[in-house]
Amino acid sequence: MLAKQFWRLLTNRNSLAHRIFQARYFPGATILDAKLGYRPSLVWRSIFSAKPLILTGLRYRVGSGFNIRIGLDPWIPRPSTFRPITVLPPHLAAASVSALIDHHTNDWCRECIETNFLPEDHDVILSIPLGRGIHEDIPIWHFTESGQFTVKSAYYLEISRSTDATSSVQAGSPSWNFFWSTKIPRRIQVFAWRACLNALPTSANLGHRIRSSLNACPYCETEMEDSLHALWDCHFARQVWLLSNLGWTTLCRNTSDVESWMRGIAKYLNSKDFGLFLTIAWSIWQARNRRIAENSASSPMDIICSAHSFLSAYEGVCSQTIQLLHPRRPASWEPPPSGTVKVNFDGACLEGDKAGGVGVIARNSAGQCLAWCAFRIDKPVKPLVIEATAVREAARLVAQQG
Repeated sequence: MLAKQFWRLLTNRNSLAHRIFQARYFPGATILDAKLGYRPSLVWRSIFSAKPLILTGLRYRVGSGFNIRIGLDPWIPRPSTFRPITVLPPHLAAASVSALIDHHTNDWCRECIETNFLPEDHDVILSIPLGRGIHEDIPIWHFTESGQFTVKSAYYLEISRSTDATSSVQAGSPSWNFFWSTKIPRRIQVFAWRACLNALPTSANLGHRIRSSLNACPYCETEMEDSLHALWDCHFARQVWLLSNLGWTTLCRNTSDVESWMRGIAKYLNSKDFGLFLTIAWSIWQARNRRIAENSASSPMDIICSAHSFLSAYEGVCSQTIQLLHPRRPASWEPPPSGTVKVNFDGACLEGDKAGGVGVIARNSAGQCLAWCAFRIDKPVKPLVIEATAVREAARLVAQQG
């Protein structure tokens, strides 16, 4: 929420709040250039604390380009710096982006860009759409389609930043692919991930959190229950694994944590058997929870049968093909009502998004072509941009024809 207030001050420069803070903390400058200042108020200190987060997702939408510096301001739609990769000389870095625009054609000066920038920057810069006429350069939020700041997008951005800073290994990273890539239900994959991180609510973990001495295994009632004990060391769990037909020597690992145990087993089992292994481990944990919550006892054979049945049902659902109830009719043009005109338009990316094309046609109720236009765009374009260009050209054609 503090970031939202910072964004409002950045984008609403005529507001009373902006004028008050500007007079006190950044006279003659923008809030992006502001410093915390001497003896700041609690309100300003709180809003100012959101500046690093805002800078992480802020970039400028290029209008005229006069107010954006090429090498110093964020304007290229490529996280995380939003600046050119090319190391620019000082005079070019401080020059405005307008120097890269041909204002007669309202398009990028391709020759200038290809001469002064690395190939990695060429396509990104050329793909930035430029409007017709002169528009103001405005700050936008990169992580929403509309460019408007939202608390939700900022929250997820901050979570990703915090995760990157505090965790050397993340869920979904290649290091965890040994179970994320297994074809089993997502709930079992999440269970395996939590087990590897020692995040299961075992008696030991709960006892540590609530400072309790009651951390014994619900089966053994004497041994301390951590994640490895619950899934392997417990005598009940071992009875289950003996019935699994996965190979006792494969399952036996001299490790002290679940992650090493699972990684070692993943090296010796194929993908299908490893999926069964994780499903059995999950079933052991579910049986343990039912024993505590419902006082329900399951035999080792019950757990094995339950795991096989659950996995077979999942594989059966995944193998089903979905058929449309009503077959699609072939696409065909339908004429408009008598006395009206229908305008059809479309845009397409060509040559692997290295170029694009736009087509517009206006026809009456008899199907006669009244006006049309089509052209090619010889620069990198994104699908959303090319579709928006088609809409703009359709509106322009209608306006020209009256």
